[in-house]
Amino acid sequence: MVFRGALNVRYLILVYIPIAILTPFYSYYKAVSQKQEKPFPHATITQTACHYPQDIAFRYFMLIGSSILALIFFMMFRWVENVAKSVGFPKPISNLLYKVSLFSILLYGITIGTIDEKGTGPLHSPCAVGFFLILILSIMDMTLYMTELRNFYTPTIRKVSLRCKQLLAVYLLLLWAYCITMIILVSSD
Repeated sequence: MVFRGALNVRYLILVYIPIAILTPFYSYYKAVSQKQEKPFPHATITQTACHYPQDIAFRYFMLIGSSILALIFFMMFRWVENVAKSVGFPKPISNLLYKVSLFSILLYGITIGTIDEKGTGPLHSPCAVGFFLILILSIMDMTLYMTELRNFYTPTIRKVSLRCKQLLAVYLLLLWAYCITMIILVSSD
């Protein structure tokens, strides 16, 4: 069901993705080109964002991104909840997961807000880890739920859309594996 003037989550994602990708690339480019940090794989996103002017740009754009991400979570959970009810899907979506997902946005904001020229504060790392774990769990759970919903009633979601969500879930798992690997490698040096 589409309403005139209704906000489509697709457009929010099209705004969020460039922010989430281009902002760290800008920080990396500036830090490496100005010889503030060593090139990949020696510098983390956080290290490249802790220099001026990257620290300001990074906080500005990524905090805007956190608001967009909160709105995306809200719209996705509510849409899935309404579709599941309308088709009689017997398994309700977890409201606890929705609340935990919104809490992760607070952790994301703290993570980004602690980055400045002086480095990061003591809350940076635990909030970053908490945010990513909750993000991955939320997206994995939502993707599995949507897969079950589509299997129950095929017209609820297009196959291409579901495949995109499944690819995002796999990408986040690979990203998490990369982050864990890099933490182990850096801490063993």
